[in-house]
Amino acid sequence: MSLKHAFCFPANVNVIDYGTDYITVNWTHSGEHVDEFVITAIATENEAANGTETVNITRGTVDGLTPGAEYTITVVAVSQDDVESLPSDEVIQRTIPEPPYNVTVESYNTDSIHLRWEPPLSNVFTHYNVTYVADSDPGMTVTVNKSTTESSLTGLISGETYNITIKTISGDESSGASDAVVQTTEPNSVVLARDETQITTDTIAVTWSSYSGDIVDTYTVQCSSNGTAEEATVDYVNGTDTYSAKCTGYETAGKLENITVTAVSGTSGPSQSLSEPSMIEIHTKPNSVVLARNDSQITNDTIAVIWNSNAGDEVSYYTVECSDGGTPGQAMIIYDNTVTYSAKCTGYGTAGKLENITVTAVSGTSKPSQSESEPSKLAIHTKPKSVTLARDETQITNDTIAVTWSSYSGDIVNTYTVQCSSGGTAEEATVDYVNDTVTYSAKCTGYGTAGKLENITVTAVSGDINTTGSESEPSTMDIHTKPNSVTLARDDSQITTDTIAVTWSSNSGDIVDTYTVQCSSGGTAEEATVDYVNDTVTYSAKCTGYGTAGKLESITVTAVSGDLNTTGSKSEPSTMEINTIPNQADPVRNDNLVTNTTIGVKWTDPGGNINHYEIGCPDGGTPSANVTHTPDKEMTAQCTALATPGGLYSITVTSVSGNSKSDPAVTSMNTKPNKVRLERDDDNITNDTIAVTWNSNSGDEVTYYTVECSSGGTAEDSRVDYVNGTDTYSAKCTGYETAGKLETITVTAVSGDLSTTGSESEPSMMEIHTESNAITLTKDSEYVTTTSIAVTWTNPGGAVAYYTVECSEGGTAENGSIPYIDNDQHEYSGKCINYNNPGNLETINVTSINADNHRGETSSMEINTEPLPVTDLTKVDATTAFIEFSWIEPESGTWSGYDVGYLSEDGTQQFSEYLSDDVHTITSHTFNNLTAGVLYDITVITVSGEEMSTNETEPMRTIPNAVTDLVLTTPNQTNPEIVIMWSPVEDEVSHYRVKCNDSDDVTTEPDDQIIPHENVTSLTTECSDLFPGRLYNVSVSSISGYEGVDETESEPIVKAKRTHPKPVTSLSLTSPDNSVDTIHVSWTAPEDSDVDGYRVVCTETDSGDKIDDVEVTVTNYDFSGLTAGRLYTIDVYSYSGSDNDEKLYSVNTTDVKRTYPKPVTSLSLTSPDNSVDTIHVSWTAPEDSDVDGYRVVCTETDSGDKIDDVEVTVTNYDFSGLTAGRLYTIDVYSYSGSDNDEKLYSVNTTDVKRTYPNSVTITSTSTTTDSLNVTWSLPDGNWTGYRIEYVPQDNLANAVLRREDISDPEQKIVHHTIYDLYAGTLYNVTIFTVSSGIDQLESLPDTTEDRTVPATAYNVTEVESSKTSYSLEFSWKINTTSLHDYYEVYYRGQLDTSFRNTTSDSENVSLVDLRAGDTYNVTIITISGKKRSAPSEPAYGTTTPLSPGAVSVIDVTETEIKIQWAQACENCTYDYYVHHEPEDGEVDVDSSSLHAKLYDLNHGTLYNISVVSISNDVPSEPTYTLARTLPDTPENITIETGMRSLNVTWDEPEGEYAGYNISIEPSTNRAGKDIIVDVPDKGIEECIITECDPYTNYKITIIVHSDEPNQTFSEPAVSHAMTETAPPPPPRNNIVPSSSESDIEVSQTTITVLFTDDYFNDSNGPLLNFTVIVTEDGTEEVDKHLNGEIPRVYCKDCENVPGIEEGEVKTWAEVQNTPARYQIDYPYDYP
Repeated sequence: MSLKHAFCFPANVNVIDYGTDYITVNWTHSGEHVDEFVITAIATENEAANGTETVNITRGTVDGLTPGAEYTITVVAVSQDDVESLPSDEVIQRTIPEPPYNVTVESYNTDSIHLRWEPPLSNVFTHYNVTYVADSDPGMTVTVNKSTTESSLTGLISGETYNITIKTISGDESSGASDAVVQTTEPNSVVLARDETQITTDTIAVTWSSYSGDIVDTYTVQCSSNGTAEEATVDYVNGTDTYSAKCTGYETAGKLENITVTAVSGTSGPSQSLSEPSMIEIHTKPNSVVLARNDSQITNDTIAVIWNSNAGDEVSYYTVECSDGGTPGQAMIIYDNTVTYSAKCTGYGTAGKLENITVTAVSGTSKPSQSESEPSKLAIHTKPKSVTLARDETQITNDTIAVTWSSYSGDIVNTYTVQCSSGGTAEEATVDYVNDTVTYSAKCTGYGTAGKLENITVTAVSGDINTTGSESEPSTMDIHTKPNSVTLARDDSQITTDTIAVTWSSNSGDIVDTYTVQCSSGGTAEEATVDYVNDTVTYSAKCTGYGTAGKLESITVTAVSGDLNTTGSKSEPSTMEINTIPNQADPVRNDNLVTNTTIGVKWTDPGGNINHYEIGCPDGGTPSANVTHTPDKEMTAQCTALATPGGLYSITVTSVSGNSKSDPAVTSMNTKPNKVRLERDDDNITNDTIAVTWNSNSGDEVTYYTVECSSGGTAEDSRVDYVNGTDTYSAKCTGYETAGKLETITVTAVSGDLSTTGSESEPSMMEIHTESNAITLTKDSEYVTTTSIAVTWTNPGGAVAYYTVECSEGGTAENGSIPYIDNDQHEYSGKCINYNNPGNLETINVTSINADNHRGETSSMEINTEPLPVTDLTKVDATTAFIEFSWIEPESGTWSGYDVGYLSEDGTQQFSEYLSDDVHTITSHTFNNLTAGVLYDITVITVSGEEMSTNETEPMRTIPNAVTDLVLTTPNQTNPEIVIMWSPVEDEVSHYRVKCNDSDDVTTEPDDQIIPHENVTSLTTECSDLFPGRLYNVSVSSISGYEGVDETESEPIVKAKRTHPKPVTSLSLTSPDNSVDTIHVSWTAPEDSDVDGYRVVCTETDSGDKIDDVEVTVTNYDFSGLTAGRLYTIDVYSYSGSDNDEKLYSVNTTDVKRTYPKPVTSLSLTSPDNSVDTIHVSWTAPEDSDVDGYRVVCTETDSGDKIDDVEVTVTNYDFSGLTAGRLYTIDVYSYSGSDNDEKLYSVNTTDVKRTYPNSVTITSTSTTTDSLNVTWSLPDGNWTGYRIEYVPQDNLANAVLRREDISDPEQKIVHHTIYDLYAGTLYNVTIFTVSSGIDQLESLPDTTEDRTVPATAYNVTEVESSKTSYSLEFSWKINTTSLHDYYEVYYRGQLDTSFRNTTSDSENVSLVDLRAGDTYNVTIITISGKKRSAPSEPAYGTTTPLSPGAVSVIDVTETEIKIQWAQACENCTYDYYVHHEPEDGEVDVDSSSLHAKLYDLNHGTLYNISVVSISNDVPSEPTYTLARTLPDTPENITIETGMRSLNVTWDEPEGEYAGYNISIEPSTNRAGKDIIVDVPDKGIEECIITECDPYTNYKITIIVHSDEPNQTFSEPAVSHAMTETAPPPPPRNNIVPSSSESDIEVSQTTITVLFTDDYFNDSNGPLLNFTVIVTEDGTEEVDKHLNGEIPRVYCKDCENVPGIEEGEVKTWAEVQNTPARYQIDYPYDYP
């Protein structure tokens, strides 16, 4: 062996492919001496299998590897002598892992799906990736640990369909995806609420809201037994928030029923999901009871009823409610099968008052299931008490007094007697008693004097007064009759803007004492009471002081007789409404409204109340409508239709408020004069002047006219005065420098004085050019037409810019402006067009215009327009020798006559003549001696002066001779035509006209035929497309000329001929009632053909034998007695005419008909092997009948849709591919004949058969505590309902099989809810599909199982005795029939907001580690298997809060203490309660700021104050402090003064105190002595102060103090007193102005007195005031200035005075010893 081979190892090893169990590599090698290669794959993972492979090429695959494992791969070359090379470099590669399998959804809910799967067989992988995607959720991938084979996908969207796949991950390799699982999450269960508005005695109803974000398709609605959902399915509508459903048809009022709503997402299978059903129990309403009075229990404070229960109703109890003030004897009356129940309401405070009692039947004991009947209410009066008379004001009149009374409670009264005072008569002398609820009345009428004092007496009578009866003491009431109302009248003399007033007279004979006057709000009666004097006096009253002008107020006057507090009566009040006078408007001229017939004003709101304004105009003027008052806005009005423009008129505005008006406000102004119409004054227009004239407007009042000129011009008169009697005025503007330039003159009419009432018209303006040169015109005949004339000219010389062409009236210049061309030889042309009077003499004007638009002299030329030609030249008559013709004269214009003439077609005959017609009367003419049949051109020309119109020419021809030898034939039976022959005419004939008219003279289409003339012996044509069967008149006439060239025609030759009729149509051969021996023949008369009858022929088709041949006039015929099953030929002909004249037949219409065969018998239908899609059909052939085959038809019985229709020759057939559970109708027919001839079918033999229904596939279930909802996919095919069987699996004590049948006629039901189940129990459910009706069948079953939701815990209650700051204990109850495993307890605090939960095996739980003072919400969920109950009603418990921190006192007064405290803990949000002892006063607590105020406390009292933390009404342990109020401050201090002492007394303070602190402070203490204060003990309110200075002001301060502890002091009570003193010594010498002393400063108006420090002397006490006396020289008058009690002086130059600031005011006593100057201002002028 050669060793060198061993060192040639493979290189460049690469992985080129790999899978779950293989890896393929290739490499490079020289290939020398190599027999084979060995590939080795070593697994990294211990559990993976290694592999090797031997190959003889440089590529190989190692199989049998472990999926997902990592392999190290090497290749070794082996030589032919088995020597191995070194291994190649290592290559690392991992196989692809296998995916998991059997991926299933184990469970799902509203936001999660729980998956389970089988792991791949190979355990070599690291984890799983679970991917889920939905339309509305982008989804994500979840990594799942290798060790688990399940995963929960959370945070999903409710009701969304997810597509889920799983991949196995090993290193960087991922398996393929598992089979996809599709699952829809549950939609959220809806929360049902009672719909009270829809709940009745047979209906329960709910509403619910959709969950935001849920994807829901529908909601299903199910009802408890005997109820029917109004809508079994409620579609989800995007954007709709609230839905409703109801169950109706319940038979028992008040019974507890239930309604279940399930949200459905998706359509079917795994893509469909149902929410947990939401079920609510609701009682139907019980019926209302019928109440009856229980009179035995009714008293003056009690009402009572009885009622019977409604048979069949389920009622729990009755509630009794009383009207306000009453108390039910029993508020709740338990239903106990008693038939009759009673109730009463007691405690009413008013006897005889109408009260009510309400009884409501209640079914159920608690919400939300509880329902109430409509309440039954009965109104009953309590018994009234004793009778008492009362005035009946409504019946008291001027001759009547009246009373009312009520019967005495408990009295037995039969009647009441009524007696009247003298002069009165009782309306009813006896009033019968009715009952205690009646109010009785009586009246005395017929009194003669209004206002007189009368009386009425009422006596109660019990029994018969003549036997055993008794009567009460009479009740008498004195009453005045009413005085009559007075009649008020407005007193306009007294009505002002703030006053209204009336007058009245007394009513003669009335007894009246006074009249009362009342005013509407805001007014005051000048006299509130007006005394009656006598009937001759006129009385008056007014109301004053109203604040609003124009406001509607009222005044009321009432006549009073007697004393209204006792017997008196008053008349009906007499009220008059009067507006105060409104404020007057202040209108001013409104220029916007002034025109030549109108003046107008405007004004603003004058204040007060105003309804509108009346507008007044002068005679002839029309005022604007009343102007509605608009506050704070400008108002306008106008007078229109004023007769005189420019006239001076006045308009008035009157404020109107209700029935009052202001004085009118008058405004005068001129209307505008009319605008004048200016006319050019051509006589005065020159090259520098323009001028106008105008006429004054008749009727205008004008003062003058103003004239204004355009720039450069000067008005000859700028003001032209109006002169009465002068009509025409003129003005001109001169001095214009540019000739021919367009200038302007403006004239304005002025009426009145423009500075006052005047107005001016709209300005009248006229533009005028100065003049230019003239030109010479020449007629241009070439362009003279009926509507135009034309001229030419050359330049006239001079400066011309252009030429204008103007036309006489009716004409338009073709070019109104022609540019100037600088060439004297240039010829211009001008044309006037559009004249509408041809032949008329017209004028053309040409004017030269210079560069400044100056018009030169106009050149004119008169030219006739061409006359119009005649029209409608028409031949009137013609024979073979003359032509008469006419025309219509020219439609407009002017002419003098006509030229007329003719010319023959060959030119050999010609003639013309002139017809004069100045008066325009000739319109026709005749040419004689003409040649027959010749065409002539006739011409007429209009002549007007020298002008002639275009000629009007028309060809006209004479008439030719008639034809001879006319012959008619009808050779073709099927073609309605007539052949016509005649001999031609031997003269001037060009063609012939042939017409065929029916006997009714109706011409055929086309109207005629034109046949050219030929020189032959005979001519032939035909009339085709004639009406079949009709008699025609045929005419032929000869014609000269050609179409459109004045044809003339001879008299026609006429003959008659009939056409053949059309054959019949719609031939129908039938065998009535499938007859075997009769053929009914019917046909339709031919359209567009005359027919007189029909021929009908019957022949045997095969033999040709004629059976019958008849003629009839109707369109049907029956051939009977025929041979069954035989084929017959029927021919029908129509004919026209009769045997008496020509009778013509149509061609025949033919058809064949066969008789019917017999039907089959013994039809049999079966479904082989209970097939869901096949029906086998068999039958027996008919006897004695020829049959060629059978037709078998399958039809869906319900829809009528045909499924199959076959023809066979055997007697059986199978219909397959049918729909399961559907009822089919099978029809079998025998037939004779074939598709090649008539095939007739017998009557059908029929029967029905149903296929078996398909089984359902149960897709999902859901449950509640007592119901199970099962959902299935709709089976294919038809069905009518389902049968469901169910039985408990683990509640064996109640394991009874139950069955429910479900009707589903619409084949929509895919779920059903089973009710009345045991909570928490596992049920087995089986479903059969049922097809009922004819041939009812059931499918095979499908089975599932599910557990009901366990019952919800109730009566969840905190155990108060276990409460601490950090723990709570709760207990609850559970329905004993419910199965459960344990409880989940969820709780969260209001502050401790994180959700927490725990479990409990029993019905209580302790919650620990809670937050102090927090309120916790606790709910319980019952668990049974994998089912969870609905959360319990939440219970609440609050832990004991922490105590507040230290309490401190922040302020104290005599009656208040303010405290604050530290927060109980950081972030605590407690409320706090503050208590104090003794418990007087009030407390305000501000928990947010930790402050409290105790007020209304006793003075100087020590209080023990406690602060407690409160959290949801739970208190903490208190925190305490002590505080004392201030003692009361002394009041009423009085001081008796002496020269050296003060005696001070005061009132003893309120409240508690220990003693006084007294201090005294003098204003000065010159002696420097100590002041002695004798401080008294508690209870002594007097103090004597000695050693005081005389005439000194002292400040005395008294402070009250309390005891220890917490000693407090009152506010100081301060008083001042002056010790006694003598009069002050006089000041030093009088003040005299001198230059040496600066005592006086004098100005013009002021004397300033300057006082020095030694001027005043206060040795006898402080100075209080002084007087300055000033005396004027030479007089005895003395002016004094006294400065009051304390003279105030203004400090000047005080900057350096210690203790005194600049400007500070001091008393003399304060400043007299300081070196400063003081000024007193003397307030009088002093020279």
